[in-house]
Amino acid sequence: LAINQTKQSLQGGNGVTSEIRIAMWKAALQGWREHPIAGVGVGGIPSVLEKTDVTTPAVDMKTVRMIHSTYVEVLVETGAIGLAMFLGFTALLFRDVLRGLKGQPLLVASFGALVVWFVAAAFDGYQQSGGFLTVGAILIPLALANDRQATRQNAAQA
Repeated sequence: LAINQTKQSLQGGNGVTSEIRIAMWKAALQGWREHPIAGVGVGGIPSVLEKTDVTTPAVDMKTVRMIHSTYVEVLVETGAIGLAMFLGFTALLFRDVLRGLKGQPLLVASFGALVVWFVAAAFDGYQQSGGFLTVGAILIPLALANDRQATRQNAAQA
């Protein structure tokens, strides 16, 4: 589901092309520059885009409610502090899952799906998409549960 939606989005299937995304990101980053440490606040993207001078012929930025990048949205809304926390969580998640990959096919599969999910987050705003959030809500615990199981198995074998 997430792969198909991302592929469709990147190809412009839902009216949001790469050109429009780049314009959205530029406009949002203008707002972040005014509030770099703590951001503009969760849900603050529309107010940032209402004040932007970035334009694109395809979209009126004042009507945009989502900027199609989870990472840019986290940065703009929660600032450097929030992005650091988000990336820190992501790094710890990947570290924990990578520890148990050896010889665990289900963990390898869930890790691969997590990688796809986090890469796709660069091109879509998960905060606004229940489908994407549901996939993440399933994959993250699955990967962590498989990691815990692999850790227990490795400890028992030692």
